[in-house]
Amino acid sequence: MYGNGLKPSIWPAFQRRFGIKQIIEFYGATESNSLLINILGKEGACGFFPRTVPLWFLKLLYPVALVKANEVTGEVIRNEKGLCDLVRTSGGSGLFVGKIRNDAIHRFDGYVNQAESSKKVLKDVFKKGDAF
Repeated sequence: MYGNGLKPSIWPAFQRRFGIKQIIEFYGATESNSLLINILGKEGACGFFPRTVPLWFLKLLYPVALVKANEVTGEVIRNEKGLCDLVRTSGGSGLFVGKIRNDAIHRFDGYVNQAESSKKVLKDVFKKGDAF
Protein backbone atom coordinates (compact mmCIF):
# COMPACT_ATOMS: atom_id res chain seq x y z
CA MET A 1 0.00 0.00 0.00
CA TYR A 2 1.24 3.50 -0.85
CA GLY A 3 -0.01 6.64 0.84
CA ASN A 4 0.52 9.69 3.00
CA GLY A 5 1.99 9.21 6.46
CA LEU A 6 0.62 6.66 8.88
CA LYS A 7 0.91 7.07 12.67
CA PRO A 8 3.26 4.46 14.16
CA SER A 9 0.69 3.80 16.91
CA ILE A 10 -1.89 2.45 14.44
CA TRP A 11 0.46 0.90 11.88
CA PRO A 12 0.40 -2.77 13.12
CA ALA A 13 -3.38 -2.81 13.72
CA PHE A 14 -3.98 -1.29 10.27
CA GLN A 15 -1.84 -3.95 8.60
CA ARG A 16 -3.58 -6.78 10.46
CA ARG A 17 -7.10 -5.49 9.87
CA PHE A 18 -6.68 -5.00 6.13
CA GLY A 19 -4.15 -7.77 5.45
CA ILE A 20 -1.49 -5.40 4.11
CA LYS A 21 2.01 -6.87 3.81
CA GLN A 22 3.99 -3.74 2.97
CA ILE A 23 3.31 -0.07 3.57
CA ILE A 24 5.27 2.61 1.72
CA GLU A 25 4.48 6.06 3.05
CA PHE A 26 5.47 9.58 2.11
CA TYR A 27 5.10 13.12 3.37
CA GLY A 28 5.27 16.05 0.99
CA ALA A 29 3.51 19.07 -0.41
CA THR A 30 2.56 19.77 -4.01
CA GLU A 31 4.53 23.01 -4.06
CA SER A 32 7.58 21.56 -2.31
CA ASN A 33 10.92 20.66 -3.87
CA SER A 34 11.48 17.74 -1.47
CA LEU A 35 9.65 15.00 0.39
CA LEU A 36 10.16 12.24 2.94
CA ILE A 37 9.55 8.61 2.06
CA ASN A 38 9.63 5.32 3.94
CA ILE A 39 10.45 2.65 1.37
CA LEU A 40 11.68 0.19 4.00
CA GLY A 41 8.20 -0.44 5.39
CA LYS A 42 9.57 0.11 8.92
CA GLU A 43 7.17 1.58 11.47
CA GLY A 44 7.91 5.25 12.13
CA ALA A 45 10.88 5.38 9.73
CA CYS A 46 9.59 8.12 7.43
CA GLY A 47 12.52 10.44 6.77
CA PHE A 48 15.07 7.93 8.05
CA PHE A 49 18.34 7.59 6.17
CA PRO A 50 20.40 4.44 6.79
CA ARG A 51 23.85 5.16 8.23
CA THR A 52 25.39 3.07 5.45
CA VAL A 53 24.80 5.97 3.05
CA PRO A 54 27.63 8.53 3.37
CA LEU A 55 26.40 11.93 4.60
CA TRP A 56 28.35 13.81 1.90
CA PHE A 57 26.51 11.78 -0.75
CA LEU A 58 23.10 12.55 0.77
CA LYS A 59 23.87 16.27 0.92
CA LEU A 60 24.89 16.25 -2.73
CA LEU A 61 21.98 14.17 -4.03
CA TYR A 62 19.22 15.13 -1.61
CA PRO A 63 19.94 18.48 0.09
CA VAL A 64 17.36 18.49 2.88
CA ALA A 65 17.57 19.25 6.58
CA LEU A 66 15.57 19.35 9.79
CA VAL A 67 16.11 22.74 11.44
CA LYS A 68 15.12 23.88 14.90
CA ALA A 69 11.71 25.54 15.00
CA ASN A 70 9.19 26.77 17.54
CA GLU A 71 6.81 23.87 18.13
CA VAL A 72 3.81 26.19 18.53
CA THR A 73 4.30 28.71 15.72
CA GLY A 74 6.39 26.63 13.32
CA GLU A 75 8.78 29.57 12.88
CA VAL A 76 12.48 28.72 12.63
CA ILE A 77 14.70 29.48 15.59
CA ARG A 78 17.80 31.41 14.56
CA ASN A 79 21.11 31.39 16.41
CA GLU A 80 23.24 34.39 17.37
CA LYS A 81 24.59 34.57 13.79
CA GLY A 82 21.05 34.80 12.40
CA LEU A 83 21.29 31.32 10.86
CA CYS A 84 19.42 28.09 11.56
CA ASP A 85 20.69 25.11 13.55
CA LEU A 86 20.10 21.47 12.72
CA VAL A 87 18.02 19.23 14.96
CA ARG A 88 20.65 16.75 16.09
CA THR A 89 18.73 14.57 18.54
CA SER A 90 17.21 11.26 17.54
CA GLY A 91 13.44 11.66 17.44
CA GLY A 92 13.75 15.45 17.61
CA SER A 93 11.23 17.70 15.91
CA GLY A 94 11.77 20.70 13.68
CA LEU A 95 11.02 22.18 10.28
CA PHE A 96 11.86 20.03 7.24
CA VAL A 97 13.48 22.13 4.50
CA GLY A 98 14.85 21.39 1.02
CA LYS A 99 17.61 23.47 -0.57
CA ILE A 100 16.50 25.45 -3.61
CA ARG A 101 18.80 24.98 -6.58
CA ASN A 102 18.47 25.99 -10.21
CA ASP A 103 17.84 22.49 -11.57
CA ALA A 104 14.76 20.46 -12.49
CA ILE A 105 14.59 18.55 -9.20
CA HIS A 106 15.45 21.19 -6.59
CA ARG A 107 14.03 24.40 -8.04
CA PHE A 108 11.03 26.18 -6.55
CA ASP A 109 8.73 27.63 -9.20
CA GLY A 110 6.37 29.08 -6.64
CA TYR A 111 2.91 30.45 -7.23
CA VAL A 112 1.41 32.89 -9.73
CA ASN A 113 1.50 35.52 -6.97
CA GLN A 114 5.19 36.40 -6.41
CA ALA A 115 4.51 37.84 -2.95
CA GLU A 116 3.02 34.53 -1.81
CA SER A 117 5.95 32.64 -3.34
CA SER A 118 8.44 34.79 -1.43
CA LYS A 119 6.71 33.93 1.87
CA LYS A 120 7.48 30.24 1.29
CA VAL A 121 11.22 30.68 0.76
CA LEU A 122 13.44 30.53 3.84
CA LYS A 123 16.65 32.49 3.31
CA ASP A 124 19.99 32.56 5.13
CA VAL A 125 19.47 29.08 6.57
CA PHE A 126 23.03 27.75 6.94
CA LYS A 127 24.94 30.57 5.25
CA LYS A 128 24.12 34.06 4.02
CA GLY A 129 22.38 33.95 0.65
CA ASP A 130 21.23 30.33 0.63
CA ALA A 131 17.55 29.49 0.15
CA PHE A 132 15.38 26.59 1.26
